[in-house]
Amino acid sequence: MESIATAADYADALLVARTARNWVFTLLLVMLVAQVGLFFTYRYSHALDPAVLSATRPAVAADAPSVVHYGVALFGFASLVLTVVLSLDILLILHVMLIGRLIGVSHVTKAWLASVVLALLLFPWQAFLNNANLSATEFRIPGVIFTWEELVKYARFATGDFSVAALRWARFVVFPVLAMVLLFVIQSRASRGLRLALGEEKPAV
Repeated sequence: MESIATAADYADALLVARTARNWVFTLLLVMLVAQVGLFFTYRYSHALDPAVLSATRPAVAADAPSVVHYGVALFGFASLVLTVVLSLDILLILHVMLIGRLIGVSHVTKAWLASVVLALLLFPWQAFLNNANLSATEFRIPGVIFTWEELVKYARFATGDFSVAALRWARFVVFPVLAMVLLFVIQSRASRGLRLALGEEKPAV
């Protein structure tokens, strides 16, 4: 009876961790999709121009940060927090599986390592290695999450110079899409390991 109760306790812990991981995965995915959407909106329309946004708030100073400005900053902060939570959640799952000597550990280990890589990719290195308004001349490798200043300064790049255009498309579209792919890989690996540990899937013979 004691072994059955212990196994049930492990299963409950894994189910709670899986629910939390699914929520974090969903929120991160929504933020990455929203970031790409924000870039296309700013590039191909003037709805998010600082002048347009300030015109909708006549009682506020023209140079005051807008709601969108704060939203982009919130996305950057939330992405850092959520990637850390995701990595810790998967590490917790791995810890429970190791203690319970459950199968599927290799899949969860790969998911955890990938989550660490994702956290490093999403970290806004350009805001910490460079000054926040990106006025320094030396190059700094950026993170996937961009800042409002970076969006305003670089989103409407010219397409005449192929090398510059390729770098900008990679910065604002390709890198976030690659981060989404990595996020799906993490979700898939962790889910496979949990299904094996919970007996929802049989191991390949």
